[in-house]
Parts: sequence; C-alpha cells; structure tokens
Amino acid sequence: MRIAIGGMFHESNSFSTEITTLDDFRRWSLTEGGEVVEHWRDSDSELAGMIDVAEAEGVELVPTCMAWAAPSGPIDDDAVAWIIGRIVAGLRGAGRVDGVLLSLHGASVGRSEPDPEARLLRAVREVIGPALPVIATTDFHANVSAEMVRALTSLVGYDTYPHVDFRPRGREAAEMMVRTVRGEIAPTVAQVRPPLMCVPQVQATADGPMHDIMEEAHAIEATRGVLNVTVSGGFAYNDIPEPGVSVVVTSDRDADLARSMADRLAKRIWSRRGDLVGEWPGPVEAVRLAMGAERKPVILVDIGDNVGGGTPGDGTGLLAELLRQGAGRAVAILHDPIAVERCIEAGLGTELALEVGGRSDPVYGPPCPVIGRVGMITDGSFDPGNILHKGFGASMGRTVRLDVSDNQLVLTERRTVPWSLGQLRSAGIEPAERGIIVVKAAIAYQLAYESIAGTTIECGTPGWTAPELGGLPYGRLRHPRWPLDRDVAWP
Repeated sequence: MRIAIGGMFHESNSFSTEITTLDDFRRWSLTEGGEVVEHWRDSDSELAGMIDVAEAEGVELVPTCMAWAAPSGPIDDDAVAWIIGRIVAGLRGAGRVDGVLLSLHGASVGRSEPDPEARLLRAVREVIGPALPVIATTDFHANVSAEMVRALTSLVGYDTYPHVDFRPRGREAAEMMVRTVRGEIAPTVAQVRPPLMCVPQVQATADGPMHDIMEEAHAIEATRGVLNVTVSGGFAYNDIPEPGVSVVVTSDRDADLARSMADRLAKRIWSRRGDLVGEWPGPVEAVRLAMGAERKPVILVDIGDNVGGGTPGDGTGLLAELLRQGAGRAVAILHDPIAVERCIEAGLGTELALEVGGRSDPVYGPPCPVIGRVGMITDGSFDPGNILHKGFGASMGRTVRLDVSDNQLVLTERRTVPWSLGQLRSAGIEPAERGIIVVKAAIAYQLAYESIAGTTIECGTPGWTAPELGGLPYGRLRHPRWPLDRDVAWP
C-alpha cells in the first residue's frame, strides 16, 4: 500500500494588513520529499500520527510537500500557487498511489483566493481521479466549505480547543485510510452548515456549550455505522461567503445515516446559538478589575490582538491603560522589532525613553511612550515545555526585557503565540510572582497559564480578532448569518 502525504496549514486572518509570503512558510516549516517525514516524525502533529500508523501497518508513505506557517494575514497568491504546485508535482512524480492523506487547516484564505484548500483538493483530484480515497485532517477552527467536502472521502477534525489531539486525529485519519484501501470500509460523508458564526472565546471544549456539543458528537460517533463526527467551530475572521460552524459525519456505506446524524447535531448546535455569544469588558473596566483582584497573578487576555488568530501582537490598548491606572508588577509581551533594535543599540542597563508597539495598524492604537531600563537581551530562544506543537522550534527572535518601574515589557523581534511560560522565563521573569500578565490570545494560552493563574479576565479589545463581529469590515460574507443577523430562520 502506497499513500501520499502532504498539506498546507495556515490560519489566515482576512482583516490583517500583513500578507503571508512563501518566505514566511520557509521561516516556519516548508518541507518536500523525504524531509517531510523526517521533520514531522517526532512532532506533536497530525502528520506524526499519520506516520505512526504507516510504520505500524507497513504502509509506504510518499511525501509530497508540507507547508506550515503561524497564523497571520492572507496568503500571497504566488505562495498559494507554489505550494499547490509542489504537492501536485509530488503526486505526479509518485507513480501509483492508493490514496492521499492531507494535513489542512480549513481556515486558509489567499489574497485573492477565498478557498485555497478547495483549490488544492481540486488539483489533487485532477491528478489521481475521482475514485481513490482522499482524507484530510482539519483544525477545530476550520471553515469547511461544501467544495472541500465534495472532494474528500472523509474529513477528520480536531475534537479539542485548546487543541491537544493533533497526533490522535492524524492516527484516526490514517487508520481510516488503511481500512478504506483494504476494502474494510467505504466512507460516505454528509455535511450540514447552520448559518452560525461564533468567536473563539465560546469554543472551548472543556466546559460550556461547546463541551456539551462535543459530548453529543462523541455519542453519535459511537453509533453503529458511523466512522467519524467532525464539529468545526469555524473562524469568524475569514472574510468569505460562508464562515462558521460545520458538522461533517462520515458513515460506512450509508449516506442516509450520515445525513440524518449531521442534521441532528447541526440542529442541536443551532438550538444552543444563544449560548454561543458573550460580553467582555473593555480595557478601562478590565484593568480596573485586574488591579482589584485578590487572587494573583491576573491573566489579562487581550482578545482583539490574539496572535494565535493572525494579529500583529503589537496592540497597545491594555498596556497604555495599565500605565494610566498606575498598575504595578504587570507584564506584557509586544512584537516590536524597531524597539528591540533601539534597546540593543542603547545597551544592557541603559535607561531610555522610547515608544513601543502600535506600528502595524491604527486599529491597535498608537505607539505607547515609556521610560525604562534595558534589563535583559536574549536571542529569544526558550524552552517550550508542553506547548501545542511539541517538536517545533521556539524562538521570539532577538528579545529585550525592558523594566518600566516595577512593570516589565518583553519586546520581541518575532510574533509568538503565548503557548508557553518559557517565553517569560527566558526573559528572567517568573510568571507566578507577577501581579498582572497580559496575554494576546483567545483560549490556547490556557494550556500554559492555567497552572499559575489566580484570576483570568478576558478583555474585549479592538482589533482584527475582536469578539464583537459587527465592527469588522466584512465584504464577502453572505447574509443572513447569526449573530450578525438575529432574525435568522433555520433550518
């Protein structure tokens, strides 16, 4: 049995002014041929799970191309074409294959291509034809299009947010592929998409409405004849015609079963739509609450500048408010290569006045003036510990700790998702000993910070991952769609 593997994985924020280029993929992870297996084998990833099963079952893997980059703005058209071209070239050069396994995100958007993953799947089908199985894994935040589903034999999405099941889902997809090629099963898929968007803050699967929804999904998955149930919470920051929640059910040879179960779960989700919204305090109130909290440290979540959702990581709203209200023992990380350079030029121990952050987009506020002392200069490498993608490199680029009175700023050359306490510890900061820690995130930070958090306050800051969707400049989105339209009748 010969199975081709590859993929394109990127969460693209349509509203970001930063375009994701091929060089960005190269900086993170862009591998071809045998490098794909060697690079991903020991990671905590879907591909690693696929490799696990292939080695256990004696499957010959035919690696094509795997492109992975951290969340940011739309992907440059040339990068989309190049990545798809390399996957297709790998397939054409592979000779006979029995199927294709792909690692996709599901929320990739090109600069002028609203659905590059569907385009990739079309290109794969053009090479291998309509009969061979194509099975893909997707992120929990996937906006799964109908065109993607039409091209796939099955879809296996994450079950968790924060995501902790990359490798198991890769194994599940590969096991389904092996059984399909052997003729033991014949996957049949059905998708139902209620006209519903929800922001990441209400998608946590450990508790709340999404936990209940996933419990029902797992119950359906235990039904005889059902192979997989994938609930995708969607990514509201894709400006595409139909972003949002999707249910895809894969059955064994029973289209009616797949459709009925997808309908049942989608209707259940729709009935909970009132629970999939929320309210969050603005910066003034959030900082006031943080300063008054008895249990420290306070994790102050900057929702609108969620680096894991493709934002620049240089928003100054919470920092400016912390300084205005006289907060002490606060910590914030800002992506600001210009400030890093200035501090390094000034030298360790030097006190200087400078402006930090606020350089990417007016929505993230102006640069914030501070006076501080350069307390540490590092190369930005840190011990990631138990981060989401075990085996990935961990570096913030050149990094400076600027001590501003008894507050501390960590200024980084590279945007870094707050997945690890190692970020702060590498800058000489013990997180558990601070008063307030600003994290630019949605939910994923919890894997790192929940062990030390005394209090958590989520703040509805402005930005391209703001929780108030009505303020975002959608241009392609098709109405009506909850919660932007509250009088939606469905089904």
